[in-house]
Order: sequence, then C-alpha cells, then structure tokens
Amino acid sequence: MRKILITALITLCYTTVFTQESASNIRLNQIGFLPYAEKIAAITDVSASKFEIIDTFGTKVFESSLSEPQVWSASGETVKIADFSIFATPGIYHIQIPGYGKSFRFEISDTVFSEVNKAIVKAFYFNRASLELLPEHAGIYARAGAHWDTEVVVLPSAAGPTRVAGDVISAPKGWYDAGDYNKYIVNSGITTGTLLMAYENYASYFDTVTWNIPESGNSMPDLLNEIKWNLDWMLTMQDPADGGVYNKTTDADFCGYNMPHAYSATRYVVAKGTAAALDFAAVMALAARIYEPFDQSFSQTCLDAAEYAWEWAVANPFVGYINPSAQGTYPGVATGGYGDSDFSDERVWAASELFITTKNTDYKTHIKLSRTFDVPNWRNVAFLSLFSLYTNRTEIASEIDTSLVINKILLKANALKSSYTGNPYKVPASNFPWGSNGEMANQGMILLYGFQITADVEYFNAALSCYDYILGRNATEYSFITQYGSKSAQNVHHRVSVADNIPGSVPGFLAGGPNSGNKTDCSGYPTQAAKAYLDMYCSYTTNEIAINWQAAITYLAHAIPNEYTNWLKTLPASFAVVSTNTIDLQRLDENAMFSVFSNTEWHIASDDDWYAFSEDTLVGSGVIYLSITSQNEGDTIRSGQFAIMIGNDTISTVSISHLGRMKDLHIEAESYVSAIGVQTEATEDAGGGLNVGWIDDNDSMTYMLDITHAGSYEITYRYAALSQTCEMHMILNDSVYSLIQPSPTGGWQNWIDVKDTAYFEEGVHEITLFALTGGFNLNYFDISHISDENIAPMHYPTVINPPSKTPIVSLEKVVIENPITQSTFSVFGLQNNETYTLTIYTIHGVAVTSMHISAHNNIIPFTEASGIYYVEIVDSNNFTSTHTIIKQ
Repeated sequence: MRKILITALITLCYTTVFTQESASNIRLNQIGFLPYAEKIAAITDVSASKFEIIDTFGTKVFESSLSEPQVWSASGETVKIADFSIFATPGIYHIQIPGYGKSFRFEISDTVFSEVNKAIVKAFYFNRASLELLPEHAGIYARAGAHWDTEVVVLPSAAGPTRVAGDVISAPKGWYDAGDYNKYIVNSGITTGTLLMAYENYASYFDTVTWNIPESGNSMPDLLNEIKWNLDWMLTMQDPADGGVYNKTTDADFCGYNMPHAYSATRYVVAKGTAAALDFAAVMALAARIYEPFDQSFSQTCLDAAEYAWEWAVANPFVGYINPSAQGTYPGVATGGYGDSDFSDERVWAASELFITTKNTDYKTHIKLSRTFDVPNWRNVAFLSLFSLYTNRTEIASEIDTSLVINKILLKANALKSSYTGNPYKVPASNFPWGSNGEMANQGMILLYGFQITADVEYFNAALSCYDYILGRNATEYSFITQYGSKSAQNVHHRVSVADNIPGSVPGFLAGGPNSGNKTDCSGYPTQAAKAYLDMYCSYTTNEIAINWQAAITYLAHAIPNEYTNWLKTLPASFAVVSTNTIDLQRLDENAMFSVFSNTEWHIASDDDWYAFSEDTLVGSGVIYLSITSQNEGDTIRSGQFAIMIGNDTISTVSISHLGRMKDLHIEAESYVSAIGVQTEATEDAGGGLNVGWIDDNDSMTYMLDITHAGSYEITYRYAALSQTCEMHMILNDSVYSLIQPSPTGGWQNWIDVKDTAYFEEGVHEITLFALTGGFNLNYFDISHISDENIAPMHYPTVINPPSKTPIVSLEKVVIENPITQSTFSVFGLQNNETYTLTIYTIHGVAVTSMHISAHNNIIPFTEASGIYYVEIVDSNNFTSTHTIIKQ
C-alpha cells in the first residue's frame, strides 16, 4: 500500500502542564502535525460516525467520516480512525466528536516538532555526570556537579595484566544510564552508536541546529559535542594493558532518591566482557570516521581504541558478565548487569563499523548477513550493522552484497509496515515489553530506512505513527515525553526528577511505556497490555528513563522533519497523491475509504463495473468513498484497478481485490485480531514476511475465519520448534476443533508442515489458537475444503488443568455420566446428608454453571454448546473432585 505523506513541524511547546484537560475518547499526537504528512487520531468506544476539526474560536474548519470500528484486544477498546491528512492549513486546532467533546489542542505547522525535538536531545545534557549544570544552560534544572569519578577503584574482577585490585583510575564524564547514577558500557554502545548514525545520516541538519549546551558555538555541532562527553568516558574504560573494556563505572548498589551531589560513595570499575569490548569497538570505529573532519587526533584515538578492543574480543570471544560477589574487603555489586550470552550480534556490528572505517577485509569475514536481524535493543545490536552498511553502501559495494543488506532492512520494514496498517490505532504496536516506547522508536528508525530505500511514503507514515504514538496516540492517553503535551509524563523514575523539588520531571525524557510483563514495583496497573503504565516514580518497569531509548527517540524525532522536507522537494508542480495503492476487501465488506492529497483538478478512471465512487472528479484534496455495487458470489478473488489522473496523465494506480466464497484459505500467523503473550519476527521461511514467535505455555492468537461452505477442512500448520514437543489447540465456541503436537524441527527457523482435519459450519467464526505447551514458532496455516461430510476426529487435550480449590482431596467415588448427549447429565457416588457445590468451566477456565447438588438432586441441566468442559465438585469440607466431560 502507498500512503500519503502529509507533514508539519511544531514550534509550540506544551510544557509543565499539571492540571490537564481531559482528552476523553480522542487519542492523538498532542504536539501536532506537519501540513502535508499523515494526520490521524484514534477514537475509542464511540457510536459517532463523524468528526470535526475546530479552530481556537470553536469554528468548524473540516469534517469527515470516522472509519469502521476495530477491536484492539491489547487495550480492550473499540477503535475508529479519524483521518484528516488532507487538511493542511497551519494553525491551532481541536478534534471534536459531536456528543463526546473535543481533543487536546494540536498545531499544524512546518516547525511543529522544533521545540520538543530540541528538548529530547538536550535530555542527554541533563543526564551528564561530572559536571555542574549552570543556570545559563539548565535554567531551573541547574544542579551541583557530582560523580567526578577521578578516583575509581578497580575491583578484583577487573584486575588485568598490570592493574590489580585496589588500584585507582580516573573515569570522568559520561551520562547517567537511566534513573540511577551509574554508567554502563553495553548500554552506552547502542546509545552512542544510534546518535552517531543520526549525525551520519543528517549531518547538514545537525550542523546548524543548536540547543544551548556549554559547548554551543565551538567548532563542532552540538550533537557531536554531546556525544563526545560520553565517548571521553568510554575511552577511560579500556584497559591500556590489553585492550579489554570494563563493563561499568558504578556504586556497589543503587542509591536512594537524592540529588547526585548528596552521595560520596566509593565508585568502582568491574570485570571486562566480550559484549562491552565489541560494543566499544563498534562505537569507536563509527566515531573515528565521523569526528575525522573536526578533530583528526581524537578520530585516530578512537580508531586505535576500536582495533585494540577488537583484538581483545578475538582473544576472549565468550566472556559474559555477571555482577561480582563480595571478595575480602571489596563489596559485591548489585547495580544493573546488562548481562548477555550471545555475542554474535555485537560481533557483526563491530566488524561492520571497523570494515567501513578501515576497509580492512579481515573484518569483512565477520559480517554475517545470513543471520536474523530484529529491532535493535541493548541485547541485540545486529540491526545497527545494516544501518551503517546501507548508509555507506557506495563505498563498500565492491566488497559487500548491498542488495542483501537492503533486502534484510526491507524484510523487517515491511513487517512493521504491515503491523501499522493492520493495527486499530494505526501504529506498529503488537508487543509491550519493558521499554516498549524505546522499541517503538527503534521500529520508527527501521521504517525510515525503508522510506530512504524505496521512496514509498507509506514507510514514512508508519515511522511517523511511531512518533505520534509516543506523543499521545496510544491507549494510555499520555504523551511519553516529559513536559511536552497536554497530558505528559510528569513523574518518571529518574532520581534527579524525584529529588530536585521542582514539580514534574526534567523535560525531554522518554518514559519507558506500557509493560505487559509482571510488575511488583507499584500497585494499580491497568490489566490491558497497551494500558499497563503508571505515571509514578515508583514504576521503574513502565516509567523509568534510559539513554538507549532516548537515543532512539532522538534519531526518530529529528529524522522525521528531515525526511519530510526531502519528500516535499520531490513533488511536481501539480500533484495528486493517493493514500493507498492497494485496497483489499473481505467477502462481506461493502465499502472502503481513501484520500487524495492534491493541489489541482484530478479525476478517477476505471473500467470495472462492480464498485462505484462517491465522487470521481475533484479540485484539490478530498476523501473518496468506494462502495461495492455487486457482491462476489464466485469462489475466486475478484480483481480490479482504477487510476488517479490529472488531465490525460495517469499519476498513480490503485489495485483493488475482493474475496469471493473461497473454499481454501491462507492465514498468516501474524494476521491475528488479538493475541496474548506472543511476538512477531522476520521469518526465514520461503516467501519471507513475519512469523509468530515467543509462543509460551497458555499463549494464544485469535483469528476470524470466513467459512463459506459447511464441511470438513484439512488444516496445514507451518511451524518450527527447537527441541521440545508442543501442543496447540484450535478452539471455537470452547470446543477443540483441531489439535496438533508439533515435534522438534531442530531450529526456530527450520520449517515443516503438520496437518489435521476439522469440521466447520458455514459462517464467520472467531477461532483461537491456544498453546497448551509452547516452544514453537508459527508462520501460517492453510485451510482447504475436502468434504461436505463431517470426517473430522474428536480431539482430547492431553493435559487438563481445571480450576481447583486448596486443599485438594479427591472424592474418589464421584462419577459423572460421560459423554453427554442430552441436555442433562447425572452425577453418581454422592453421599447422603451432604451438599456439594458443582461448577462447570470451559477449557479456558471460564465458569458457565454453578449450583448446589446432593445425592437426591444429582441431575444437572446442561445446554452449552458441544465441546470439552471441566467439572469441579466440592463438598462441605472443601474436598474436591475434578472431571473432564465431553458435550456432543
């Protein structure tokens, strides 16, 4: 699909808002929009079909229709999209839903993101160690200097060829890593590397923009000055005797919530590690080529350090890091570990940066492009190698297969673009790990590279949606940038922000974001994954800041206006840009909507006769409604095409498809309408795309099946499993329609088929794939009609886990009539003069019947649908009997 790019940069800064107006059901970027970029708001749980844009006087300036509703299981909401991309007039506005109220205000402007973007990058200055922050640079956030780190003690684990335990070294500067006051090489690796890549891609922009730091106005751009503060510290962390790199400069344990200067605890360096050495080598090689025009001596220092660290890593290829225990008079260390056991990702990144900088082909042999590449994080930095290899593709094309680099980037970018398109909020959000906002920003980076490669505006719009999400188009209603937005994060887990006695948090920091994992730090978390966030400083699992997430949002935030400006330059004098180049209709769909952004008269041309348009000629931008005039009664996919034309010139074409009464269905695993626990990743199976992975016990995925012919169907599941036998059920109406037990395939990307048979009635069905025993990946499943008769077997799960009470003491003599063929069943073996409680559960543990029974009242009415159920019978002593029954 091809989406319109419609954009704006905001100078408006909504800072320090403590009494925040209600946004009601309207979730949108609370800063604003670029005039000619996509502009979208998510509207939740409303019956309205229209929305309006009103100006600051309350005057309606735009009106359009909301999209059809979609349910987002991750938030528990029914979502409609308000798309006002074609409205490009600069100004300050609100969205208004008649009967529901208006949104937070937003701006449309070419400079809409200017102030928030400066705040995001200046957050690094506010997190500097070894520096007094002066009022002329920090304003009300000025603070005393601390953690000078000129007397750092070498712990026994850090002893080397010449340094021994108790030696004192100097390791000043650097950034505090997150909410704490320690400094970590591994997380500084991805952080500093990401920022250097931002400069390498957008040097002409960063050469001119400034945000008032002490070095502003010297011979270097502000971004390189800021990065150098951390590089200077990183260089002190290399042992000059062997090239190894210490993992961190740290206190022995996390300190309390006080200002940095309140602490005078001894600081330590700890053991060296392979991940630290390789991350260090990658960053220093990257820095060497970027700083060369500004400081040749510093550039050479970086390169020498990079090669020295690489040599250490070659000699020590598998040295993991674990916090050291107390040893003699030296304390144990309990601060963040950033431990890793797989160093192949660090190795490919370091080798790539060293090869690009030196052109030494010895490094090239370590650039393994056949591996899997996923969204970058501190534990998996391999994708950073693709970024640099693509950026420097011209210089390395004779030695590196740059077409493979491009394919690898697009493989992930396409998956993220599909996630953006299919998500009810129109954002690529399917997983909510710790630091989900950092992951969102890193996804945006990948999508921007996709845009650079293809010039397809839909990649840009998907990347922009990542920023929109962070600035407010999310299920929490928050802007996750501190102090920016009408309802912004105010209480992040950041010691300076907690201790400085200034309301709210230090501005510009990115909060961690919703976290669907277990959280014990605070109480009161929403249960829905997309809402599992608290703006409280106790919430380090959802509200901590971290420099690696900050680097990713810095890249994304500053790249967006640059790419937008570049795109505008490609537009001709007269243009008509359609919002999509593909419309895919399900069998029962009756209409679709698209928009055209234009500055001239244009029209639609088509030879097809099975659909019609609300308008086929317009002057300027407009929203077009397509309606189906005749249903597709065949058993094939009906295809068509229409063109957007200016005069006699075809500007773009749109392909349209419409499913008929299909007997054979192909369902991609990642196309679920809701899921619990799983994640997606790029697949290495034939055909590419995504597979669903991280399928653990009790995880599930839900899909809609349009069965147009009743009968038996062969189901072919495409799966991969590393080393264990698993079990998965296809569940419909609480019955197990299909059951497979995937056996090991020897690898997470070693794909084979397993088949089963199920009978379906005609209709649109909601089915759930339930992993009773996880440990496998799923790429897709095919459903093919094989008979009008019911030839499918009855399936019995091998493990039964009914709800139970404690203590569990078996009522051994209780027997239940089974299987159940009527609307009642009997329970036998009950004692006289005893009353029991009988509860019937679905296989998901949902109670459907609960009643008191006895020996004289033992006939149980049961009118539920066919399927497998659990029965629990409890007597007055809390003794329990559990049974599995089959309703036929």
